[in-house]
Amino acid sequence: MLRKCNGLKTATGEMITVIKLDKSGGCVDRDEAYLDQFRQAQIREYFLGNVKSILSPHIQQVDFSSMSIYRLSECESELLLPESPIKTLL
Repeated sequence: MLRKCNGLKTATGEMITVIKLDKSGGCVDRDEAYLDQFRQAQIREYFLGNVKSILSPHIQQVDFSSMSIYRLSECESELLLPESPIKTLL
């Protein structure tokens, strides 16, 4: 940050001065294991909820052999698209 702002001026023409401060006593460096555990807990809470609100994601599995896949030709796919407001005005 010191090198990035060195020599920059504000809109009024004043030089920008960046000073380096020591960490306060409340700052704590967190190790990689803690951050990984915290990240995993956040992902678990996102998908499954927390104590106040429980979410229940579910999976629906289908055999690939029981599926039917259709390919639309180009002109048919254009017919399925919604009309744009510009086309309807013209």
